[in-house]
Amino acid sequence: MTPQVHLREVSKEDVAHVARWLEDDEVCSRWLGKLDSGEPMHLDYWPREMLEASAGKWKRVFHDPHRRILSVYTEEGEH
Repeated sequence: MTPQVHLREVSKEDVAHVARWLEDDEVCSRWLGKLDSGEPMHLDYWPREMLEASAGKWKRVFHDPHRRILSVYTEEGEH
């Protein structure tokens, strides 16, 4: 049976989750790996940077009409 998921607008808490997940070497290696600098690779935005982003930058990244970034949640509400 295919699990039910819900797509939601990205929250700062979601970005903090992603940043923490990428600190785990096993998760990071299965995600996209690390850059030569040791920084975890992530497409479209840098999670740690976005935690401190201005409202304008947040809007440009997460509300771009040409590219949607959404968070995936389980039916139970787990990100």
